[in-house]
Amino acid sequence: MQNTCRQNRKDCKPHPSQLPTFPVKTSFTDIEVKENEIWIATNYGLYRYNRNENIVKHYSYEANNPHSLSQNFLTSLAITQDKQLIVASLKGINVYNPIQDNFYRIKKHNSNNGHNLLNSDFINCILVEGRHIWIGTESGGINKLTAKRQSIINYQHEPNNPNTLSPNPVNAIYEDKNANLWIGTVEGGLNRKSFQSDTFTHYTLENGTINHNSVSAITADKQDRLWVGTWGGGITLLNLNHPHRQLKVLFTETGAPYPIDFVGALTYDSINNGMWIGANQGLFFYDIQTDQLTAPLIGHASEKIRGCIGSIIDKDQQLWQGCLDGVYVIDLTSRNKTDGTFSYRHLKYKLDNPDTELIEKITCFHETEDGTLWLGSNGNGLYKRTVSKSGKESFINYSKANGLASNSIRSIQEDDKGNLWIATNKGLSRLIPSNNCFINYNQQDGLAHSHFYWNAACHSQNHTLYFGHMQGLSAIGNELPLPEVTPANIHFTRLLVGNEEVKSGSKWLNKDITVTQEITLHESSKSFAVEFSALNFETDHTAAYSYRLIGFDKDWIQLPTGRRFVSYTNLSAGKYILQVKYQSADESQKARNAELRITIRPYFYKTAWFILIILAILGISIQEIYQWRIRNYKKQRKMLHQEVEQRTYELNQQKQLLEQKTKELSQQNERLKEQNEKIKRQRTQLARMTRKVQELTLDKIAFFTNITHEFRTPITLIIGPIERALKLSYNPQVIEQLHFVERNSKYLLSLVNQLMDFRKVESGKLEIVKNSYNFRKFVNELIIPFSVFAKERNIELRSYYRLPYDIISYDEEAMHKVLTNLLSNAIKFTPNGGIVSLFIALLPATTQAQAKLYICVCDTGNGIPTDDIDKI
Repeated sequence: MQNTCRQNRKDCKPHPSQLPTFPVKTSFTDIEVKENEIWIATNYGLYRYNRNENIVKHYSYEANNPHSLSQNFLTSLAITQDKQLIVASLKGINVYNPIQDNFYRIKKHNSNNGHNLLNSDFINCILVEGRHIWIGTESGGINKLTAKRQSIINYQHEPNNPNTLSPNPVNAIYEDKNANLWIGTVEGGLNRKSFQSDTFTHYTLENGTINHNSVSAITADKQDRLWVGTWGGGITLLNLNHPHRQLKVLFTETGAPYPIDFVGALTYDSINNGMWIGANQGLFFYDIQTDQLTAPLIGHASEKIRGCIGSIIDKDQQLWQGCLDGVYVIDLTSRNKTDGTFSYRHLKYKLDNPDTELIEKITCFHETEDGTLWLGSNGNGLYKRTVSKSGKESFINYSKANGLASNSIRSIQEDDKGNLWIATNKGLSRLIPSNNCFINYNQQDGLAHSHFYWNAACHSQNHTLYFGHMQGLSAIGNELPLPEVTPANIHFTRLLVGNEEVKSGSKWLNKDITVTQEITLHESSKSFAVEFSALNFETDHTAAYSYRLIGFDKDWIQLPTGRRFVSYTNLSAGKYILQVKYQSADESQKARNAELRITIRPYFYKTAWFILIILAILGISIQEIYQWRIRNYKKQRKMLHQEVEQRTYELNQQKQLLEQKTKELSQQNERLKEQNEKIKRQRTQLARMTRKVQELTLDKIAFFTNITHEFRTPITLIIGPIERALKLSYNPQVIEQLHFVERNSKYLLSLVNQLMDFRKVESGKLEIVKNSYNFRKFVNELIIPFSVFAKERNIELRSYYRLPYDIISYDEEAMHKVLTNLLSNAIKFTPNGGIVSLFIALLPATTQAQAKLYICVCDTGNGIPTDDIDKI
């Protein structure tokens, strides 16, 4: 190394009498002048020479001091634009802290935050360019560091320092009325950071203060009691002024009536003087006055809520409780004095579009100074609640598409300027309300970790924002300037037409897209996309691209962070100008625009010349059609005149014919009148003849009835002696013949009775007289004479019965007539050797009909002729 001074430094060489002394064989590697001090890098460490006081101080590596130089062999020095000294060595970079007069080390493996800012510790040289620091290494190429954009203080656990934060992630943060900060950690217990102090006091299960070391929620009531909710040990109540004194434990093992061992949210209700406890297996209310824990929602809904996390009481005295099943909104003024229950409503599905039926997972809340409620979701981003003048509630969604760092929201806070800070699992987002623009921050901006924890956030009384994450606690000051973006030229880097990349020399692109100012496409291409890039070295989350297509878009459209292309589909033919700018959230910073003129050529049938030709053709066609219509009209007029004359002649002929027809009709009408008179006379004669026929019929019926009476008397006289002979005779053969004579006599008597009934039917006096008889016996006796007659013709007479009981109510005489007629006709029309079957069954009663007697006679004859069926 040469013992030289850089030529571009002024006042680099002090007076010889003021030069410090150096050890033998000292190699000078670099010299920097900072105000009235000269910094000298050597192989024996770093020297600081104050020219005004003529004092030299030596800095070197100390084995047990992490704030000393990382190595004595230094290679380069640099001063940033904010006057910060950076020292390079063969073991990383050292950043000088003038307040504490020590160094902060930046190495390849940074154990504090798990993020590698360097890919090699062997540093050769450093170059400062604005906010960017370029670092040349021996084995890792060139590294770029950017100065922190925020004033961030990270509080992390240091194993050798008992006054630091407990280990493991920070899970809960609460500031009491004395501005003391209470921090809950996972498996690390409870920490207290006193006001204006950077030391932490620990309260753990081991020292008997709390019931479990995983603290998940913290709050206080009006009795100065600190409520410490844990994940596995219920709730511990501490005296806020004397926190080592444990006042009470609410836990299943201590008699809690509900499962509150795993607590996700604690909210003090000053309206009802109670504590709302959001647990993993329900939402419960602890009444401080009665010292009772209840399930407060109507219909036992409290015990059905799962995964409670995050809650808030808004200005309208409503409790908002997030859970795995959306969010519950409880009216704190609706408490029932009898059973202590509250009315509520449940918003289960995606807040801005519940029709999708996607189950919402609300995790955190924050109400800003203007009364706007913001809700964080695990998966759907950020929601802003709005209420119209009519009271209608609606939600506006912000997601990664709008520039948010992640859609998994962990906590929300508002700073003194009205900006909204949103902690996610992929960094911290800052929402500028004036333009709804997001600025994202990560480890490059000084955060110890980018994975934040659920509801671990607080806006302290000293205007500091605290956020808990996987590596501890980060404090962000209130004076937070917007990030500056170095003005840079934007160049178009890539063109795609129809999802295919277009190279220079093609039909769409003559020159490379980076130097092309105008492109011409065709409407048939359907879609195209243009990529672009700002030629600077800013990180992706520093600023965002905005674009507009003049002739299509009215306003600028901001792209999500990291996106560098736009695409359009189905644009109409015409001329457009694509403008792109790269700008941070600070609208006062000027941005440079890039423009690309785009011409979309239409289909040939949409061009002006084609349209003119079509119009000319249409004009000529219309003229020709008009002339044709005129000629056709004249021709039709002439033909119509001829047709009218022809029709007039025909009408005259028809008139004469009609007159002749009218005369003939008059004559026919006279003849019809004469015939009508004849018909009337004949009708009168027919009426007289009809009366005579009726009188003769009545006489015949009377004669027939009298004859029937005369037949009935001798038959009755015959039946009497036969019955007495049957009683007196003992000869079986005589008895059999007498029985046969008796049956046929009775049969003859029944025929006479039928003739008598015919008269009754004619006069309408036939009546049915029902009595209870043995129907089976009646049928068996009836078919005996028919069996003898059928046997003579070798006809088999069969009978089938399905009767549950034999005694039924029926008219025996009428039934005798029916069965006699059916059987006699069946045998009469059945050929010799045939079969006649009698079926009798009693059909059971149903809900719609009474019991019925079914009788069927079936024979093997030819049946009833088709023409006679309708006569039955």
